[in-house]
Amino acid sequence: MFDSSDETHARLERARAAEVVRGRHHCDWIPEIKKMSDDEALPLLLEIISAAEESTKIAGWAMPRIYTHLAADIYERQGEKDKAVELCDRYLDHVQQFRKHEPEGGDRGVAEIKEVREHLKS
Repeated sequence: MFDSSDETHARLERARAAEVVRGRHHCDWIPEIKKMSDDEALPLLLEIISAAEESTKIAGWAMPRIYTHLAADIYERQGEKDKAVELCDRYLDHVQQFRKHEPEGGDRGVAEIKEVREHLKS
């Protein structure tokens, strides 16, 4: 059933802490990532993806898709479509395994990453 409010609070605090990458919440990195070179951005994106996965594992909420999409785009530009597809599969598998709460209005992230994956496979 449901956790007690203390358990829920502690779990959500752990999930929020997991979202911190290099001292900042992952969302705070987006403007900077968009200005970085691919070689600078990719390691940070992969670090953020791991952090978001951990947060999802703890709290069960939706995975942010932007980091997977941006990293897949970089892999594609680098001629590494296989890595891009693997990253999309990783996203989809993680959502399937750990997400407990469907976003209001449906999960646009899953649909978008499936589209990216199909584009890469074509």
